[in-house]
Amino acid sequence: MKRSEKILLGVFAALFTVIIGGGALAWCVKTYNKVAAERDRLETRLDEMSTALAQGSEWQKRSQWLEEHTPKFSSHEEASSQLFDLAQKASTEVGIKIGAREMIPQRTLTEGESEGYYDKATVKITFAEVSEEPFFKWVYDLTVAKPQSFVGVTRLQMTPSPSGKTINAEVELTQFYAQTAPAKLTRAQ
Repeated sequence: MKRSEKILLGVFAALFTVIIGGGALAWCVKTYNKVAAERDRLETRLDEMSTALAQGSEWQKRSQWLEEHTPKFSSHEEASSQLFDLAQKASTEVGIKIGAREMIPQRTLTEGESEGYYDKATVKITFAEVSEEPFFKWVYDLTVAKPQSFVGVTRLQMTPSPSGKTINAEVELTQFYAQTAPAKLTRAQ
């Protein structure tokens, strides 16, 4: 083999070693980074699980409270009716008049879709030319003052009315509840 061929072979071998070695090194670094990221993710998950186990009795108490205090209705219509009554009673107590009421139909879920543990009933209530203070007292009495009622405001739209210091408001109230089995009809003997 000639001297120039030996030099060319040496250069080729060195270049081949650098390319293959560089590729192998890059693959090793990439794999190491993936393993390190997975290890960090698993450590974080382990910490979360340890925290959850440490707080298990607290979450058990919360779950028990929810089971005991969750309103139970046999149908969407019953829950909506109770929500209308609750809103009407609260509005009478604060001295404001409900303008219009509307039951929002229950949204049908597609297969595999879930809205969570609770069912919900939503009603839309409209107020015309009511004072702000009694209106906000009404909202407070329905939601914040009675957390065990599981009622929340899911949409609120207010506009000032043209006459004086009053507002027009449209409120969507949602009642979260657990659905119970409807009472079975039996034939009397």
